[in-house]
Amino acid sequence: MAASEGVDLEWAIVEFGRKQKPTRNYSPKIKAQAEKCVAHIEKSLGKSFQIYHSDEPIPGVSAKGIFAKPEPKTDVVIITKSKKYFVSVKMEGATQLASGQGSSTAELF
Repeated sequence: MAASEGVDLEWAIVEFGRKQKPTRNYSPKIKAQAEKCVAHIEKSLGKSFQIYHSDEPIPGVSAKGIFAKPEPKTDVVIITKSKKYFVSVKMEGATQLASGQGSSTAELF
């Protein structure tokens, strides 16, 4: 996976969720995954929601986006009339069970 694919997926989910014209040239793989994600969101929450990328201002959350050291695990924020969902986006495929520095990851195993 190219380093930018994960970020492309995050932005594709936001843009497709907003039903806006994409601002990036997404690969067919990214488009398909984003469309699946948005369909799942709509099935779970209905079609009335706001969706934001963590790098942009998020009403009621942050005027500047979500930033921290270490990097926050929130990639996308979905806001409905009654709840805010903080989502960490993952690509399809194998899943990493833990993350951290080399020594802590080695310790885990």
